[in-house]
Amino acid sequence: MKESSEKMHYSKQNNYWNLDGPYSMGRQDYTLFVKHIGNPTNILELGSGESTCQIAEDFPASTVTSVESHPEYFESSRNTLLKHKIDNAEVRLIPIGVTRWKGMTLTTYRLGNLNRKESYDALLVDGPVESVFPRAREYSLYLLWDSLKVGASIGLDDYHRETSKHCAGNWLRIYGGSLELVESTSTFAVFRKNKHSDDVNIKFHDLLDSYRTYIRYIVRSVKNLVKKKF
Repeated sequence: MKESSEKMHYSKQNNYWNLDGPYSMGRQDYTLFVKHIGNPTNILELGSGESTCQIAEDFPASTVTSVESHPEYFESSRNTLLKHKIDNAEVRLIPIGVTRWKGMTLTTYRLGNLNRKESYDALLVDGPVESVFPRAREYSLYLLWDSLKVGASIGLDDYHRETSKHCAGNWLRIYGGSLELVESTSTFAVFRKNKHSDDVNIKFHDLLDSYRTYIRYIVRSVKNLVKKKF
C-alpha cells in the first residue's frame, strides 16, 4: 500500500499493470486474492491504485468501486481509468472520519453511503495508510460487514506487518464462526464471510483501544493544522 504522498504514476505493459511497484500490493498477492473471489458482481476496494485497473480489466462483467481518502491519489486513479477507458470501475473520494459502532469509536473511512445490505461479493483492504491512520483498515470491516454477501471473500494486504496480524486476530475473535481465514502467505491473507450474524464478541479493551486511536487521530489532525498555519 502507498506510504508516501508523492505524485503517483501508473504504468501498464503487455496488458498487465505494474502491481510490483513501490506502492502497489504485489502481483503474487493479487493472484491470491482473485483466486478466491470466483465470478463477482460487485467488488469493493479500499485504497485505489493500479490494482483498481487490473481488477476491473480482469473482471469486465463486474462493477469495481474503489475508495480513496487522499485527494491526489484519487485524481491519479480516476484520470487513469478515464485515460484507458475502463468504464466498469469508479474511484470515490471518501475522507477519514469518526463513527460510533456498538459502543466503539471508529476512526476510518466515512462509509455510510456504501452500506448497502449484502451488495459486495469481494472486499480488498489495502488502505488507508496505516502509519497515518492506525487500525482504520480493521475498523472498516465492522462498518462494511452488513454490505458483504454471505460467501464474500475479504483480502487483507501487508500481512507481514504486526498491525495487520493484530487486525486479523481481532476480526476472527469479534466475528467468531461468521468469519474464517481461508488462506494466507507472509504478506497477504484471505478471509471468507460464512454467515451473517449480529452477534459480535467485543471486549472492554476494544472500546478502550478505539478511544485511544481516536485521541491519536485528533492529536495528529491538530498538529497538521498547526503546521499548515505556521
